[in-house]
Amino acid sequence: MKFTHTIIFSLLLLAVCTAAKPRAKIVDYIPATEILPLPVSVETVDDKPNEYIVKTSLYANGYDHYGGVETKLLCESGVKVKHVIPKFKLNEIDAFRTDFKLSVPEDKKIVTCVRQVINEEGARNISFTFNPVH
Repeated sequence: MKFTHTIIFSLLLLAVCTAAKPRAKIVDYIPATEILPLPVSVETVDDKPNEYIVKTSLYANGYDHYGGVETKLLCESGVKVKHVIPKFKLNEIDAFRTDFKLSVPEDKKIVTCVRQVINEEGARNISFTFNPVH
């Protein structure tokens, strides 16, 4: 009987000590930003065999839409790059998207480009290549 009282008293003491322990203070969230580049899509223009549309997308958590993030496309010499305003669908608005039109000379067998994602922390370079269909 004495053993049972000791166990009950120990559990009661443990419960009181746990309840009386000071709670951890909840602090405000620290603002953070993150950029996650998505794969590049290269599509041909139907009526012009030497022109391509390069669609680049990225998720940018912590940024306003097109605020503080810039995407550039740099290609090897001879390839002309022109920025194009993308047409959004409703389900694509959560990702930053930038389209570029490429004019590729007919003698190019392989096109190499570098996508730069620039924010206040610096630039991230991602290269890709594709074979133009002439």
